[in-house]
Amino acid sequence: MWATLGDIGTWQAGGTPSRSNKTYYGGSIPWLKTGDLNDGLITDIPESITEEAVANSSAKINPVGSVLIAMYGATIGKLGILTFPATTNQACCACIEYYAVIQSYLFYFLLSQRTTFISKGGGGAQPNISKEIIVNTTIPLPPLAEQQRIVTEIQRCFALINQIEQRKVDLQTTIKQLKNRTLDLAIHGKLVRHSDFGVQVCHEWRGQGFYFLLA
Repeated sequence: MWATLGDIGTWQAGGTPSRSNKTYYGGSIPWLKTGDLNDGLITDIPESITEEAVANSSAKINPVGSVLIAMYGATIGKLGILTFPATTNQACCACIEYYAVIQSYLFYFLLSQRTTFISKGGGGAQPNISKEIIVNTTIPLPPLAEQQRIVTEIQRCFALINQIEQRKVDLQTTIKQLKNRTLDLAIHGKLVRHSDFGVQVCHEWRGQGFYFLLA
């Protein structure tokens, strides 16, 4: 079964209260800009506005669990999920209610469509997509149990990928440390000893099996 994003959720864009009115800013209501989106749970929003700002602008309070997507510029397709009520600027669109779809399934679907959304943004100096483009996007809609199974499998695969990425970082760090140590030992005349077979062995590493072949 297929549906449009407009069929499975209620979407709303935000707004920017007038910057010239200082009483609109520094209040108790978090106000998110698209640069605050992190493709995950939103736990911190630096800027805030007042209730007066909400009453006199297009900014709207989005409930906990809202899925956010950026619509403008270099951040098109960037995502976030609110962990507390918050407003956004007009460059962000929020899905605040869901019908026949699991929140995390919607999130991963939007993540999979980032390249498509970027291509629909055009090639101008300030590319953007609209709320209309979002709500008219079609989404495959399996039963809720199947959506949950898909989400669980995505999260399992992502966890494995994250482990691989971390091991890659650890390996790169080790390689950098070994290179630096090699140079340090060489400079201090501790790197090698000569043998009849043309093999130089690092005294400090020979127990670990590191060998350097002479050209």
